[in-house]
Amino acid sequence: AHVEVEALHTQNGSWRRLADLNLGRHGMQALLYQNEVYVIGGSQEKGANEIGRESPYFMEAYTPDVQTARPPTGATQGLRLFPNPAPAGGRLSLSWLQADTGTYEVHLSLLDMRGRQLWQQQVTAACLNAGLWIQLPQKLAAGTYLLQLSSQRQHWAAKLRIR
Repeated sequence: AHVEVEALHTQNGSWRRLADLNLGRHGMQALLYQNEVYVIGGSQEKGANEIGRESPYFMEAYTPDVQTARPPTGATQGLRLFPNPAPAGGRLSLSWLQADTGTYEVHLSLLDMRGRQLWQQQVTAACLNAGLWIQLPQKLAAGTYLLQLSSQRQHWAAKLRIR
């Protein structure tokens, strides 16, 4: 399974290296739609089919020549966003599994797909199976973003589409 992406120039037969995928995979399918390449499914290991529909990486929107934002190292796969896609300025529900009990501070960051931070907020959350509502910034263009959530010892990330 590889994260590397290469493109063939069909007129002169030359290859060039593009930005990496968010997740190394093989045996996947790709679809070009409205100037974005959607990479769907695949496997992270030879002969396996482990990237299932429940994975946030099941379908990846890939824009060539753009270094995409990535979840922090060690990010768990447990952050859920609703609704997704969401309207700019709308309310967004976040839910995740938190191993720690009690009340704790979490840091939220919204990044564009080039990794630039567009918005951040500190909030207080409580208990296991934490959840909260946030208000999204009003001035978000339609597109794909990366929402990161960090507590003292854990990190989560999920792609958020703004319509």
